[in-house]
Amino acid sequence: MPALLKDHARQSLLWLIVLLVLLMFTGMWVLSSLNLNFSEKTLSGLRSEQIKDNFQAGLARIEHRQNALQSYNTTLAQVGESFWRLTQTSNEPIAKTRLRDQLDHTVKAHLQGFEGASGGYLWFKSDLAAYFGALGYHLDNGHVGAPLSADKDYQQEGWFRHLSEQLGNSPPIPGKVYWTPAYFDVVEQQAKLALISPMFDIENNLIGYATTDWAADTIIEMVSQTHVTHSGFAFLLDQNNRSLSSLNLNEDTLLAQELIDAILALDLPNDPTLRAQPEPNTDEVHIANRDWLLWFDSTPAGMVFGVGAPQDEIDAVLLPMRDTNQHILIVTGLILMGISFWLLRRMLKLLAALNAAYTDSLTHLPNRPKLLIDIASSDRVELVLINIDRFKEINSLFGQSCGDSVLIAVADKLQRIAQPMEMQLYRLPGDEFALIFPILPATEREQLASNLHEQLQGLTVNWQGQLLTLHFTFGIASQDDKRHTPNDDRLLTYASIALREARSASRNYGFYDPADSQEAVYEQNMRLSRQLRDALTADRIIPWFQPIYDNVTGRINKYECLIRLVDQTDNIVSPGQFLELAHQLRLSRELTRRMIEKCFATFRDTDFTFSINLSCADVQEPGLVDFLTDTLRETGLGKQVIFEILESDGIANYHDVIQFIHRVKAFGCQIAIDDFGTGYSNFAHLQRLNVDIIKIDGSLIRHIHEDPTARQVTEGIVEFAKRLNMKTVAEFVHCKAVQEEVLAMNIDFSQGAFFGMPSSQLTGRS
Repeated sequence: MPALLKDHARQSLLWLIVLLVLLMFTGMWVLSSLNLNFSEKTLSGLRSEQIKDNFQAGLARIEHRQNALQSYNTTLAQVGESFWRLTQTSNEPIAKTRLRDQLDHTVKAHLQGFEGASGGYLWFKSDLAAYFGALGYHLDNGHVGAPLSADKDYQQEGWFRHLSEQLGNSPPIPGKVYWTPAYFDVVEQQAKLALISPMFDIENNLIGYATTDWAADTIIEMVSQTHVTHSGFAFLLDQNNRSLSSLNLNEDTLLAQELIDAILALDLPNDPTLRAQPEPNTDEVHIANRDWLLWFDSTPAGMVFGVGAPQDEIDAVLLPMRDTNQHILIVTGLILMGISFWLLRRMLKLLAALNAAYTDSLTHLPNRPKLLIDIASSDRVELVLINIDRFKEINSLFGQSCGDSVLIAVADKLQRIAQPMEMQLYRLPGDEFALIFPILPATEREQLASNLHEQLQGLTVNWQGQLLTLHFTFGIASQDDKRHTPNDDRLLTYASIALREARSASRNYGFYDPADSQEAVYEQNMRLSRQLRDALTADRIIPWFQPIYDNVTGRINKYECLIRLVDQTDNIVSPGQFLELAHQLRLSRELTRRMIEKCFATFRDTDFTFSINLSCADVQEPGLVDFLTDTLRETGLGKQVIFEILESDGIANYHDVIQFIHRVKAFGCQIAIDDFGTGYSNFAHLQRLNVDIIKIDGSLIRHIHEDPTARQVTEGIVEFAKRLNMKTVAEFVHCKAVQEEVLAMNIDFSQGAFFGMPSSQLTGRS
């Protein structure tokens, strides 16, 4: 069942809408992700900067302490060198003893308040020990403690062993401070590091060493002051890659040991000359299913200070942002989906409305607007306009439901014909259908039309046990060049012209002749329109009169008044050429008014009865009815007047027609049904309208002498009329043979060429 949008086209459009929604959602997700990534990078950078700041602060503390220790140790060595030089100026034992006491006092004063160290000492070479030997003091939180035994030999100390390993065969360098790796002092039962400054005499001969001890627990306490994250730690590696770390304070000793081992396995560089400025070095280890980031750098003492933190704790600051962003994404996504579904629903409704606008509701075929759109978008197409003959009678006799069933049956039949031939079928208003297809060669058009008519003609529809046989008339037009159809409506107009001409010529189908171009039709309509308006202005609308013969008296006592137009050359124009146009121009009421005036004037002084034709639209026009009744009242000719209501028009509003009949019958007028035997209701009119005369249509009378069926139908009408006490008039009595049949059937009156053609003058009674 065709529609404006085929199923696959509709599905494609819906999928396109869904794709657009997905693209919108994906775009929003990408933008949100980019924004989150940017925010995460920004916050991660800020967090990294914070960790680096903590690292730099810890490194600065370590360097400050190491520099302070080096400065103290250098000063201590200078004190030792100064007092050694003083001993060279005096050989008296008393003076040397006094100098030693002064040196001891100076060293003690120098060490007083020296925080961070666990001891400071001066060591003189064994061959010079007679002057001073070894002297110095242990320190406890900056307070001077027990003195060093003077007879100690520094070559037996742990620090000297490490110094010897550093120097190898090289002599110590004046002014340089040497650092030992961490070692365990068996005597003091503690781990520590030592700073060593060599002492020289004036001649640069080595006279001994100044040393400062830095206890490991003090180092660990200072390193642990650097805080990174909850599970973060700080570490300090000595020259031998031994660790002094805040991890020693960790309750999870196994994890701490794994981290220390992993850091030591990295063998981090400790050369002070390779320090990264301004950024620290970084590395990472993977321990206990967590990634740990490390920031580290070397110190002036040749050690490596660093901090470490698990990656998940660094990213913990990003979790609220990720959750918020996820919530925003979900809420926005739901809102977007809601809006999308709303838009989708609106678009579906719009598509449905659009589809309904271009689809016939009864047959679900494309309709006339869709036909015009398709013609406008096509080149070189053929149009077949299909009309169901006498469909109005079917609709009138059996009702609209029957008519709808007939239309559906015709649509189904045409669909079965059209689909194999790749034709597109359309339903037009009323009882018409249309087919379009690519243009055919002229030699094939006749065969196509014949085949179509053969397949359709005689189509039978069963309506409630009543078999209805249908007949069709086609009009065919070709759009062989756009130049011939500047307006897409014209192709349909051409097909309509061909259909009317075929029906007028009693043919099954007709082809539009390009020689009868629409421009010529328009020109003719313009000419007739001007002619009609000029005739009304110049009072050239006149009545002609056709006599009606009384078959009982054998005389003419009635005339039918027929409208004529006199053109500017005094030629008579028949109503068939201008009445339809007058109706379209809304001039038919004025024409009826003119006819009433002139017919009443013609018959005012006669005793003839005259009939005037009125359409159903005329009797429903209040202004025209009032004018007519006023004329009847003024002239008093009511008993001479017969109003012929055109039965072929059909009667849509019985109330108005019956009211009109009652009004004019009050003046003595008679009512006739014209063209009886055609149109809609037939006998139903006679029973409802209080009719006086039936005028039997000429299509039955003209062949009554040779067509038995026409005779039987006419006899039925006459018999029915006599039962209702109605008079009958036979129209189109054109020869003696027809008149004889009319007389044989006791028809009351005869009208036709046999008795006289319409004329501008009354012919009399003979």
